[in-house]
Amino acid sequence: MHFIRLTEHDVDDVMKFILADIEAAKPLMKSLALERDDARLFFEDLLIEAVNSGVSFIVRTDDHEIVAARLSTFRTREEAFRDARVSDLAFHIM
Repeated sequence: MHFIRLTEHDVDDVMKFILADIEAAKPLMKSLALERDDARLFFEDLLIEAVNSGVSFIVRTDDHEIVAARLSTFRTREEAFRDARVSDLAFHIM
């Protein structure tokens, strides 16, 4: 097993890994009211944030198969408040 920091080169493989077991994501999809196509977009955005965070990892076998993924990011309180204000503004404009 090899623990590897997630990079942009791994995104397609991680997306395939997630979608191969979409049943595992169904509780999250249900709580967010996401259909499969919307979930794919959600996970693509999540992966971009995970790559940019520098704190996300995947586990690959010797055959390069992904067997686990830990997708993480850090946010400061200020970033969360800023994003919430931008989201509220966009919602009111629509």
